[in-house]
Amino acid sequence: MIILISASPRRRELLSMIYPEVIYDVSSADEPMDEKDPEKLVIKSARVKLKDRMHSYRAGILLASDTLVYCDGILGKPRDREEAYDMLSRLAGRTHEVYTSLVLHDRNSGKLVEDAVVTKVKFAPMTSREINTYLDTGEYKDKAGAYGIQGYGSVFIEAIEGDYFNVMGLPLNRLYEILRDEFDLNMLESEDSF
Repeated sequence: MIILISASPRRRELLSMIYPEVIYDVSSADEPMDEKDPEKLVIKSARVKLKDRMHSYRAGILLASDTLVYCDGILGKPRDREEAYDMLSRLAGRTHEVYTSLVLHDRNSGKLVEDAVVTKVKFAPMTSREINTYLDTGEYKDKAGAYGIQGYGSVFIEAIEGDYFNVMGLPLNRLYEILRDEFDLNMLESEDSF
């Protein structure tokens, strides 16, 4: 059994695509912002979420994750429209990196695995009008870097290098590899998978 500690509807949707038996939980822990290295920060943030909810489960594999965008500094979720505008202006016409962490803990064995996946995304140039029109959709809310690759934000993406699902918030290929290789859980061989 996997326990996903995340409030993200995108992560829930992605995990349910490949693994049917999932328990969903949400952490109320404050995300750390005291780290300048994006890979270390996303891992640390997921670790904090996992530790916040770990006491509630005696068995199963807990999974926590976090996503951020890096472009001349760390871009998390925008606080408001103005900050979202600034983020999109920074990304326009440039390549940025999206980091997503995977922190897994097996409550039965005590095994802990931490990893992060990086995907490069190239944005097309954007006019002020295009940015404002996109912001009018509201899609930027609760998304690292102020855009959703799976929605209207997709029209601004010229190229992607790496895992598409990583940009959505859950790198499915790497998650599958970790569950298979580190926890002996092969979703494709499970009787409940299909």
